[in-house]
Amino acid sequence: MFEWSDYLAFATSLLASPERSEAIARSAASRAYYAAFHKSREAVERKLQAQLGRRDLHAEVIRRLLERPETEMIGVHVDRLRRIRSHADYDATNTFPFRHAELAVGLASDILRDLGV
Repeated sequence: MFEWSDYLAFATSLLASPERSEAIARSAASRAYYAAFHKSREAVERKLQAQLGRRDLHAEVIRRLLERPETEMIGVHVDRLRRIRSHADYDATNTFPFRHAELAVGLASDILRDLGV
């Protein structure tokens, strides 16, 4: 079975590359988001015992996290990370600075830490 946190390790290795291209920055931010999203989804399903639908899954995971005081800040961070990932994956008209990728990896690391992963 695939371990979603491996995406964060991959994103971290991308940032450590001597090449600092925009493609690397965008890829690192995207992988960091998916590590955090999938581990958050697992936490919502297991720890909060929530049944998630398949429609608007990303928004639903964030909403479920925001509903509970003990996971509210995780929800805030996942939502912020989702917005960074959207810029990385969909906005080709604006540059994606390397510092945004570094922020994304940092946020994902914090999220996984707060989830106890």
